Amino acid sequence: MTTLLQAFRRTFLEGQVNRDLVFRMAPGYLAAFFLFYGPEFVELRPNHSLHINPFAPLEPDYQYLHNSILGPFLGHALSLHRVFEIIALYLAATVLAAGAMLLYVRQRWDNPDARSAAFLIISLSPVWYVLTGYVGNSSSLLVLLYVLLLLAPQAVVAWIWALLLVLAHREIGVSVLGLHILLRKPDGMRMAALVVGAVAGLGLHQLYMSHLEGEVSARGSFVLVHWKMWIKLNLLKPVTLVLMAFNWFWAAVLFAAWRELLRWRDAAAIMVAIGLSAVTIDTTRVAMLVGLPLIFSLSERIVADYEWRRVQCWPLWAAIAFLQFERYAWQTLQIDEVNWDGTLSFLWKSIWSHP
Repeated sequence: MTTLLQAFRRTFLEGQVNRDLVFRMAPGYLAAFFLFYGPEFVELRPNHSLHINPFAPLEPDYQYLHNSILGPFLGHALSLHRVFEIIALYLAATVLAAGAMLLYVRQRWDNPDARSAAFLIISLSPVWYVLTGYVGNSSSLLVLLYVLLLLAPQAVVAWIWALLLVLAHREIGVSVLGLHILLRKPDGMRMAALVVGAVAGLGLHQLYMSHLEGEVSARGSFVLVHWKMWIKLNLLKPVTLVLMAFNWFWAAVLFAAWRELLRWRDAAAIMVAIGLSAVTIDTTRVAMLVGLPLIFSLSERIVADYEWRRVQCWPLWAAIAFLQFERYAWQTLQIDEVNWDGTLSFLWKSIWSHP
């Protein structure tokens, strides 16, 4: 028992472990995260209808899904009409998003310790939780496309990533691009490419909305109509709204502030992310997705500062990052979702219920 306690102290409290192990064990870490939390398949039934016929308006409670047209059109083009096929599509997008993030860390930093630090800092945010807990909507596509923008920011392809981001989710895509421009300050050609892609995406989305076979209420109208609900569920509970916007990543924000790495642009990005999440139900998810440019930009600056080398207890921080949580305001809307508890039975019924 004494030997076990000494090993625990050396590993978790004193941090006597090779730091490069953190990134080398990242795939296993993510696999354990996925198995521990279990995938949660959200909005399957309305998404199923949308994949079969993207031009058929959904029920009023689900019409917000028309803001995310990339996934449904991709599934429709691939003739993915069964529920389990749609699940496979979004599970693949989730795996690709996680792989793209690991590739980004590997290419951005050559030093193994720096890679581990970057992976750990990013993991403090709820990004892995959102990827695991929202399989079936635009979350994985948004993360994947933004990381591709970071990996290939050249103007010749940047407009494509911008276009696809807006098609993946109109409001969140535009917000991500805006904060990316704010924090990264790209040069003239790249800026023009991002603007062209965003405008093209908005144009295609408007064209799509005009061809829907019926009336669809705009997202802005939905927000205004339910303004009392947002005040009750979110604005009157500001502490949880703010704390659960980025979870443990607030520690990275405080560290950056202590090291004088925080800029007014970062504060603006934080306010935009929390502000947009305040008019949604899944506040943690929206804040994290809108805040993606902040998470990556701040992580890069913290790792470049080298002060992180003095931080001890890396395995303990990894364990803390593993414990994620979310804020999900709820009132009257209904959202179909399935997690590990009903996944197998749901898939079995889906396979035999749809020809």
